[in-house]
Parts: sequence; structure tokens; C-alpha cells
Amino acid sequence: MARHTRPRAAQTTRLTLTEYTPLLLPKTALTLAQGERLWRDFSAQVRVAFPSPQTGDQWQLTAQGWVGILPLAPDLTLDLLPRVPLDQLFTMLEVAWDLASFRFAAELTTTADAVGFYERLVLLLARRTIALARTGLYQRYEAQAGTPPTVRGRLDVVALSRRPWVADLPCTFHERTADSPENRALLWTLHTALHEGHCTARTLPTVRAAYRALAHSVTLTPTTAEDLATITYHRLNGAYRPLHALCRFILRHTGPAVGDGPAPTLPFLVNMPRLFERFVVAWLAGHLPAAVGVRAQVRIPLDGDGLAFVADGVLSDRVTGQSLAVFDTKYTATPDPVTDDIAQVVAYARALGCQNAWLIYPLPPDRPLDIQVGETRVRSIGFALAGDLDATGAAVMRELLDHS
Repeated sequence: MARHTRPRAAQTTRLTLTEYTPLLLPKTALTLAQGERLWRDFSAQVRVAFPSPQTGDQWQLTAQGWVGILPLAPDLTLDLLPRVPLDQLFTMLEVAWDLASFRFAAELTTTADAVGFYERLVLLLARRTIALARTGLYQRYEAQAGTPPTVRGRLDVVALSRRPWVADLPCTFHERTADSPENRALLWTLHTALHEGHCTARTLPTVRAAYRALAHSVTLTPTTAEDLATITYHRLNGAYRPLHALCRFILRHTGPAVGDGPAPTLPFLVNMPRLFERFVVAWLAGHLPAAVGVRAQVRIPLDGDGLAFVADGVLSDRVTGQSLAVFDTKYTATPDPVTDDIAQVVAYARALGCQNAWLIYPLPPDRPLDIQVGETRVRSIGFALAGDLDATGAAVMRELLDHS
């Protein structure tokens, strides 16, 4: 009798790209269909140069300021890494998403790859969810209607008068339940993590245990990052705030399914320019003196028809409300200002009526910009992401305050 063997799953090839650093690959490393898909669907994340005499008949791939995991096909995944060590990203996340209580560095080992970065986030969420389930999930009272064996709550007199011959007594009452939006958000995020395909054997048991801890009493309900923003926190559900912040981050950076086959994988992609912007604003908000405030994503109306500028950040006097300086973060490959960047912040400053405008880069500039454009002083500065971020932030803050 012939012996049947199960076919082996295709081994996945992983290509590692570091942002803004071109990666040259042999012509055979990608199929034309894979290259076209990458160029068509993910050109914002990876710039693609097809094999040609200009590239030496090779593929040239350059990550464009995104970090994460991009499954291009069942047997091909791109790992997108930042220029700085991945552990620095966790420090940025703690500040930008108010996740200091997670203590990324203290709880887990060093991460060196994109999968480890993702797993570290999910594993922390799973561990905290298990701990929460052990101490007791948040429960709320939910209105119920039915015919319990004994009278509960309030008799539904109207329903009873319509059917006086029925022996069962219709009641309306409130019942405690863990099936709340707070817990549904945790369950959906864990469900997403389990079905993304990025968790390895070392992480899956913990994530599954966290999922099971909720699944028996919580309904699996699709949840978005925007849904989480509508939850109001109070004394009874306050412990969920940092958990939901992490859920928002994971859900917001999980994209539509890609790849061929019956079970396509979800990409996990972090937009570094947005994270850098959010980090800079959040760091300043936590360290500025009491007399100075910072506002993020400041809308500056231009007319009554909806036209407006949107500045990344504005420093202002808390007492008078006067704008002291406007800044824009520029997460680029080099800290060299271009004319459009200068024109942008000058327009912001003039619209706000302040005289100081800044361009903030993730690298220290070799020659810091310091020019006068009409009544506006434009400077550049680096909030370097390598090294001690608090020390760097303190130096940046001093510069902003001394010249605003």
C-alpha cells in the first residue's frame, strides 16, 4: 500500500529592509508579479526600482519611513526596520501613546527584528489581560427583559395586562455582565493578533490563554481604534486605559489582508513620521514648564470655506494664549531643510501671528538652519532618536524656550 505523506508548507523567505537604505536583490529574488504588487499596493511603504540597466539588472527596494511586517506572498515577507535600535521605538511608544505603565524595557528581552517588535507588544497585552481576568473583569449592569422563575426588578405591568392568562410574570431587571465594550476591545485585539500570522510558538500559548480568559463571557465583536476613543474611563474601569491605548496602537497599525491563498496575512506597519510627530509633542507636553503649553495638530483657518493649515505643534503662553512658536516635525532621510519645508512653517507662523518657526528632525543637522524670512525666524533642530531620549528632549526644549 502506498504511503501518503503530508506536503510540506512552503518555507517563507524574509527580506530585511532598513528605512531609507536601498536593498539590491538579484533579478530572481522576486517574481514580476510580486514586484508589481509591491509597487502598486505598497509604494508608500517601499520604493521599488525594477531590474534595468540603471540598477544593474537587479531589484532595488528602499523602505520609506515605515516599520513592521509586510507579507507580500505566502512564501515572501518583508521586515521593515528603523534606522535606530528597535528598543528605542518602545521608549517612543511609551511617551507617544501614554504607555509608561507597561515598562517595555523592564518586562521583556531586547528585540532585534520586526517580528520581535510586534510580539513584544502583543505579549504584554496578553499578560496584562490574564492578570486583569484573575483580579476580576470590569462588569456593568445591563437592562434585561424576561420571565425569571421569581420576580426580579420591576414587573412589566403593560405586558402582563395584555396576557393575564399567562402564568409567567414578565419582568425588567438589570444584570451584571462582563460583556462590555471595554472587554470586547481586548478580545477583538487578541483575536486579530492570533489571526495575523505574526506570533511565533513562544508567544501563541500566552495569547491563546488571554483569549480564552475572556471568550467565555465576552462576545467577539469587531472593534476599531476609533471605537476605543469613545470609551469614558472612571474609577471602576480606569485599569483599562493603558490596555486600550495598546489596543488602539495595534489595531490602528494593522492593515487589510494581503497575500495569495486561503489565509492571507495582515500587515503590521507603523508610520514612523506620525509616530515621531506624536512622540515629540507628547514629550514636550510632559516636560514643559507650567507657564508654557503645547498643542498638537493645530488647525489654522484661512477663510470661511474650510481652507486651513494644520501645524504639527504650537507652543503658547498659558496665561495670555499668545502663540510663541510653531514647529513641524520632518522624519526624513537627512536633516537638510528644503525650500518647501521653510515656506510651510513660515506660512504657519504668519497665520498665527508668531515670529518663531522650527523644523524638527530625527537626526542632528550638520549645519543647523537659522534664517530670517521677513518677520519670521526659522531654525532647524534635531531630536535625535539614538541615545538617551530624555537628555535629547531636554536639550531641544531648552532651545525652543530660549529662542521663542
